[in-house]
Amino acid sequence: MTKINKVELAGFKSFRKKLIVPFFDGMTAIVGENGSGKSNLFDAISFVMGRRSSQLRADRLEHLIFNGGDRGKPEDEATVTLFLENQESVFDRFLTNGDGAAEVTLGRRITRKSSTYYFMGHPCPRSLIDEVLEAARIDPDGQQLIAQGTITDIIRRSPSRRREIIDDISGIAAFDEKKRKAIGELRDVKSKLNTHRVILAERKRRLLSLAGERDAALEYQRLADELVRLERSIQHLQRERAVAKLQRAREEREGISTRIAELEAEIEKLDLAVENKEWEIEGMRDEIASDAHVGLVQEVERLRGEILQKQSEISHKRQQAKNLQEMIDEIARIKAAESARSKAPRADDSRAVQALIERKRGGVYGTLASLATPKPGFEVAFETAAGGHLADMVVDSRETAIDCISHLKEQRLGRARRLPLRRLVTGRMSVASAEALKVDGVVDYAINLVEFDEKYRRAFEYVLGDTIVADNLEALRDIDGVRAVTLDGDIQSRGGALTGGWRPGRGRKRKATESEGTGTSFDAARKRQQITKIHREIEELEQEIEKLTETLREKESELANH
Repeated sequence: MTKINKVELAGFKSFRKKLIVPFFDGMTAIVGENGSGKSNLFDAISFVMGRRSSQLRADRLEHLIFNGGDRGKPEDEATVTLFLENQESVFDRFLTNGDGAAEVTLGRRITRKSSTYYFMGHPCPRSLIDEVLEAARIDPDGQQLIAQGTITDIIRRSPSRRREIIDDISGIAAFDEKKRKAIGELRDVKSKLNTHRVILAERKRRLLSLAGERDAALEYQRLADELVRLERSIQHLQRERAVAKLQRAREEREGISTRIAELEAEIEKLDLAVENKEWEIEGMRDEIASDAHVGLVQEVERLRGEILQKQSEISHKRQQAKNLQEMIDEIARIKAAESARSKAPRADDSRAVQALIERKRGGVYGTLASLATPKPGFEVAFETAAGGHLADMVVDSRETAIDCISHLKEQRLGRARRLPLRRLVTGRMSVASAEALKVDGVVDYAINLVEFDEKYRRAFEYVLGDTIVADNLEALRDIDGVRAVTLDGDIQSRGGALTGGWRPGRGRKRKATESEGTGTSFDAARKRQQITKIHREIEELEQEIEKLTETLREKESELANH
C-alpha cells in the first residue's frame, strides 16, 4: 500500500522558508487553528498531483507563490516535493534500469512564467506523474485526500449519497461506468460487424461475378488472338499457293486458261474454308456468351441468400415464442399475487403461519408483511412488488426453517414458505435499473420506500431485488429490461410485459393497460397455442432449409466439376 512519507515545500503560499512536514505511521489527519496553514498544506499536496489553480483556491498559478505578506519580500518561485514510500516496489518500473529505491519523489516547481514537474529530481512530463499516481492507485480528484469540511458534509448527506461516495472509493462506481461504456461500445461493434458482414457478402458475390466476367474476357481474348493467327495463316497459305501456281502457269504456257480456271476454283474453296472458320469462331463467341459457369454461380448465391433468409425467420419465430412464454409466466405470477391480495388466505396457510407464530420458537421473526411499514403513498406499490411473498415467514437460519417445516408436517398444520436470512442469495442492482432512476417520473427503488429493521434487509432484497417504483406507466415508456411497479399497482416485467387495470376495493377505476395482448385477463391458453403454431412454423422452415442445403450442395458440386 502506497504511503506519503513527507512533504517538502518552499515559497508556496504562506510557506516562505523551506519546510519539511513528516507523515508518521498512523497519521491520518492534519489539524490546527484557523490560519495555521492546514488548507495550504492540503493544496501543496494537490498541487504536486497536478490540480489546476482553480481547484487550489487561486485564480492563476503565480498566485500560489509567496507574495511577501505585509512585511516580507515576495518569492520568485514555489517548489513542492512529495516523498512516496516504495517498500513494495510499486514504482520500480519508472526508475532507471528498474533499480529499486526505498522511496520516490514527485515534485513541481513554478515561476511567474513557467511550471515544471520533477520525478526523482529530474524534469519530466505531466503524463509521467499521472502514470506514477495511477500505479499508486491515487486519484487527484478522488477521496484519498479529504479537505476541511468534507467529513461534516459526508455525515450530513443522505444514505444514498454516502453510498455513492463509498462506491467511488471502492472502485465500484468506476467499474459500473466502464461496464456501461463497454456494453455501449460492444453494441456499436456488433452493429458495425453485422454491417461489414453484409458488405463482405455483397463483395464476395460481386467478386464471383467479376471472376466469371474475367474468365470470359480472357477466353474471348484468346479466341480473338487465335482468329487473327488463323486469318494470317490462311492469307500466308493462299499467297504461297498462288505464287506457286502462278509460277507453274508461267512455266506451262499451254492450257493457261484451263489452269487459271482451276486456280480460281481452288481459291473459291479456300474462301469457303475461311468462311467456315469465321462461322466456327462466331459459334464459339455465342458459346462464351451463354457460359453455364456464371449461371451456376448465380444459382448458388441465390440458394445461399434464401437459406440465410429462412434462418433469420427461424430466429425471429424463436424470439416470438420466448416473449410469449415470458408473458405467460408473468401473468401466472401476477394472478397468484392478485389472488393472495383479493381473497381471504386459505385456512391451511393462515393456520400454518399462526401456529408458527404461537409456537414462539427462537429465530422465527414473523411474516414479511408484518415486518414492513411502507412509506405513506407507497402501500399499493409495495404490495404489488412483493406479490405472493407477503405471507412468507422470515427466520434466522436454514436449520430453523427445516425445524418449522418438520413441525407443520408432524402436527398436520398446513404449509408456509420460510425465508432463512443466512442462506438467501440476493443479486446486485443492475445497470439498467440504475439508469432508469435518472428518468423523470421514476421515484426510487422499491426497497427504499419501505421501512424495516436492518436485520431483515436480506429478506427484502431477496423479494424486491432491483424493482423500481414509478408514478405511472407513461414514465416507463422508454425503460426496458427492468422490473417496475407504479403507485397504482400496475407492473412491468423485465421481458417487457405490462399488467394493469382496475383493482377492486381501491375506490376507483384504472385505465387498463395492454402491451402485446397481456394483462391479468390475458388468455394464456391462446398464447400457448400461438407458441405451438410458431414451433410448427420453425420446423417447416428447418425442413425447407434442409432441402435448400441439399440443392446447394448439388449446385456447388456441379460448379466444382464444371
